[in-house]
Amino acid sequence: MSDTCVGCGTCVEKSGCLVKAVQLSDGVAVISKECRGCGRCAEVCPEGAIDVTVEDSDFIRRSIERIEAVVDVT
Repeated sequence: MSDTCVGCGTCVEKSGCLVKAVQLSDGVAVISKECRGCGRCAEVCPEGAIDVTVEDSDFIRRSIERIEAVVDVT
């Protein structure tokens, strides 16, 4: 979360976060460890205050494996 968050709550109300990882606390958005890196909150933030960064390469690998298991790429 950057310093540009104005606490409008758009990320909480309109992102459709599937794991409810975004909440307002003390007037700013806070993203919990439950975040799965989908980027929905960043996409709807009118201030551009949310950057999605995934540093765990195992998380990325597991995510790709889950997607590959349900998507026919042929």
